Amino acid sequence: MSSVVDTSWSIALPPRGPTTTRFERHCEAEFEHLAAHHPSGLIDLIAGGELEPSLLTFAAEIVGSVGPADMPRALHVLLPLLNHERPHVREGAVYGIGRIAMLAPQAGRFLQGVADDVSENEGVRSAARSVLGRE
Repeated sequence: MSSVVDTSWSIALPPRGPTTTRFERHCEAEFEHLAAHHPSGLIDLIAGGELEPSLLTFAAEIVGSVGPADMPRALHVLLPLLNHERPHVREGAVYGIGRIAMLAPQAGRFLQGVADDVSENEGVRSAARSVLGRE
């Protein structure tokens, strides 16, 4: 896979928030809870780099559902995941960015290269095309 996403841009990020929840182990329910009640906590969890790839996939998709105030930080942590070594993590990032693009259509531009990259995993390309309305 060639790197098709330019992640060299910068963005002013709001302050970090709480990351603690009522869950004993990381899981989808925790990510959904954080997205709804402590979005900066979910963003920090993803940015921390400690989630195993199978959980990172779910977290990446769910972080796209944060509210408009947290979308810049969510996008900031999702873009590098488009270059992750695991295809299922890249696919989760595609879906997360797709959710953001529903309210902030300009975010969809980051998926153009993924959808068109013939060296990308077909599942990831298909997800990007679907999010962009090409399938």
